[in-house]
Amino acid sequence: GPGSGPMSSVATTPIAAAVDPAYRWRVLGVVMLGTVMSALDSSIVNVSLPNMMASFGASIDDIEWVVTGYMLAFSTFMPLTAWLRDRLGYRVLYIASLVVFTVGSLLCGIAPNLPTLVFARVIQAVGGGAITPTGMAIIAEVFPPEERGRALGIWGVGVIVGPALGPTLGGYLTEMFGWRSIFNINLPIGAVGLLIASRVLRADKPDATAARAFDLPGFLLLTVFLVSALLGLSKGNHE
Repeated sequence: GPGSGPMSSVATTPIAAAVDPAYRWRVLGVVMLGTVMSALDSSIVNVSLPNMMASFGASIDDIEWVVTGYMLAFSTFMPLTAWLRDRLGYRVLYIASLVVFTVGSLLCGIAPNLPTLVFARVIQAVGGGAITPTGMAIIAEVFPPEERGRALGIWGVGVIVGPALGPTLGGYLTEMFGWRSIFNINLPIGAVGLLIASRVLRADKPDATAARAFDLPGFLLLTVFLVSALLGLSKGNHE
């Protein structure tokens, strides 16, 4: 409820009250575009892995790092977004996340070998890992409490639809244009998302006085836990 939980600071902010309704829904559209794009890439590569194996002459264990590397970087970077928001603001952080994700997609599409592809997937995941929580926080801040649940519900559809469409879209693109197209398709979408976000999202100034100190021990412990747990789930059966 109000006054408790991680979103309590958002619930009491006057920003939502000062924002006009039309702007709120434009923001929701911008955020959903980036969210769907990043969520889509969590599953779109799965059906293309055999083609990547043939292209690079890689084994099953090696090619799995295309998925595992993205998953590890995505989950590891997510906890940093609140700390970064305090220093950069929502607009800068969201646009920067889209830039990193789009650049990572470009590098994936031109990767000459498997190690380069895995590295590019990590870059892509750093941007994707920040897009989702930042987008959710932006929606929670610009919408008043009485509309917030509806807005987050609509946004949540994008979180679900992306991974659900990934295998189908990935299979079609791979069959028609090759596996690199599953990454190259993000380039025009990312460019449009960046253009719209830069025009729609209003500048917000981070509150330097409220900026929390970076909890390095906590972050390192959480990172070790996430990496260990995810590696155990993805590699444990084989090892």
